[in-house]
Order: sequence, then structure tokens, then C-alpha cells
Amino acid sequence: MDLTLRRWRPRHLLLAWSAYWAALAAVALAPALKALARLTGPGEHGTASASFADGVLQVSIASPSAPAWTGGVAVGTLALWVAIPPLLLWLLWLARRPSRGPVATTPLSQRETALGAAGAPPLALPDADLQPPMMGARGSAQPAQPPSSPRPSREPSAQRQEP
Repeated sequence: MDLTLRRWRPRHLLLAWSAYWAALAAVALAPALKALARLTGPGEHGTASASFADGVLQVSIASPSAPAWTGGVAVGTLALWVAIPPLLLWLLWLARRPSRGPVATTPLSQRETALGAAGAPPLALPDADLQPPMMGARGSAQPAQPPSSPRPSREPSAQRQEP
């Protein structure tokens, strides 16, 4: 299986990042985990604490029967350890990727011709008499009927006359 950097896909890059972060956590936290294992053994007791002050993350583990362990890291240093190596791997991956071939470009004069700017007739505009569809009362699905004749007047003088 050929897994050179040129053949990597994005999933390979994500797997490499995940492996790096897991290895970083294992190396950085191994002494703390050993001290915690001693602390949680049968018949053991002690204290463990974590604090964050002045931009420093500090963890302390103390046991009366075993030596104490204390570790701390500045947040900026932690951020650099977490972000910079994956970023460098990503940049290297981008630089090593095979090119996808030349990009076809069209000269500006040909694009103008294709768009109709160089002598082609303009596109026809819709008719000015075109009206939007009328909707029924209160937004009903039935279209409203345009009035075909004026409404009859309800005044008494406009009533039917009997012969």
C-alpha cells in the first residue's frame, strides 16, 4: 500500500492529526496518569487538583505514601503544541498534492461575445402588459376573479321597475 503524502486524501490528513493529538496527550499526561493510578489503588488516599491562573493550567497530585507530581503549562504553549504541527502537515500536504491540470481560461473578448456585449442583439424583455397573477381573498388558493362588470348599486332608486 502506497501512502506517500502525494496520495493522501483529506481523511488521511484527519487521521494523521488525530494520531498526533493522541500521541501528544499520551506523552504529556503519562506521568499524571501514573500518579493517579497509585492514588486510586486499594488503601491509598491523597489529593488531586487542577487550577487555571495567570494563563497557566496547573495539575497537582499528592499522596502521603508516594512522591507528589505537579505539572503545568502555559495556555499559549499548549495552543502552539496543539495547532502548529497539524498546520505544518496541512501546508506540506497542500504543497505535495498533484496538480489537477491547467485551468481553462477564456480571453475577455470571447467572454464578452458569449455574453452578448459585442454586437449580439439584447435579450427580449417581458411584455409590459404582463400582470402578476391575482390571489384570492385572504391568501386562499383559489384565484380571484377580476371584476367583469361594475357592481349593481344598492340605492333605492336603482331598484327594478315593474311594468
